[in-house]
Amino acid sequence: MSWQDTQRFLGKLSYKKLANMSKLLLSYKLATWQGHGSRWGLPMTLSVEPTTSCNLGCPECPSGLQSFSRPTGTIDVDHVKRLVDEVKDHLVYLYFYFQGEPYVHPQFTEMVGLAAQAGLYTVTSSNGHFLTARRAQETLDSGLDRLIISIDGSTQMSYGRYRKGGELDKVLRGIETLLNAREKGGYKNPHVIWQTVVFSSNEDEIDTLRSMAKSYGVDAFSLKTAQLYDFENGHDLMPSSPTYSRYQKNKEGKYELKQRGDRHCWKAWHSAVMTWDGKVVPCCFDKDAEFALGDYPKESVQSIWTNDLSSSFMEQVQRSRQSIPMCNNCSEGVKIWR
Repeated sequence: MSWQDTQRFLGKLSYKKLANMSKLLLSYKLATWQGHGSRWGLPMTLSVEPTTSCNLGCPECPSGLQSFSRPTGTIDVDHVKRLVDEVKDHLVYLYFYFQGEPYVHPQFTEMVGLAAQAGLYTVTSSNGHFLTARRAQETLDSGLDRLIISIDGSTQMSYGRYRKGGELDKVLRGIETLLNAREKGGYKNPHVIWQTVVFSSNEDEIDTLRSMAKSYGVDAFSLKTAQLYDFENGHDLMPSSPTYSRYQKNKEGKYELKQRGDRHCWKAWHSAVMTWDGKVVPCCFDKDAEFALGDYPKESVQSIWTNDLSSSFMEQVQRSRQSIPMCNNCSEGVKIWR
């Protein structure tokens, strides 16, 4: 976070939100010691899926591959209105992304505006193909706090290796359009982050990408390791440098997830994810909603957060995280950067 972004974040905190955060942290510390799944408080972070649709065909993404086993579609704005009203007193972050490209939803910025007006810190992640002059202005007017734009190559060739169907020049023009409009209009946000997922196709371009990000005037540059499927025997997208991979070779010559520093999971303890059709799941690694804990708006967020399914799942995480299939390709707690 920049200082300006930090100030904006701090300005959204309240006594109720701070008290809720304290309850979550204290109950987490007790749970890691005692091995139970009883949380105090309510979620402080929630990710909402605007849509499962996407304009790209990225090979390691269920949306790009159209390989979901769950229904696909777009979220009802009325459900978002109800959700925001329900969580605004205790929620700190509202992420508008899970699977799919958020800007595909025609009312995406309207939903962001609802959350921003309610005092929530709003974040989205995009492939950056929709930042026309009109959509850029809508983004600025929505009050979005943070915009993550994924750019995984310095040339069309390296970019297109993963972002199938993507146009690097179009994304770069979109960034220019947004930042120029932000400056011209005197807007302080969104805080724009250029994010590069590191693959074998771009690991030798990281310095170039960092320089490009600086030249375009974004607020921050970040690297992210790639989640790969069928990684045990290696993968053509896996970086050759262990520095940029979340996987390592074991004694048998197979690849496995790098060792975790913590067998517990703070991420699942303080946050949740909601699919477009209201399935509430523990985290973003449950891409097919196999571990659905409840159904919104048939059930309230509070009732889902405190029901028996949620408690038993969190207890399983605390006692034996490795026994949960989706947790075995999860980077939470993995020591990657050295």
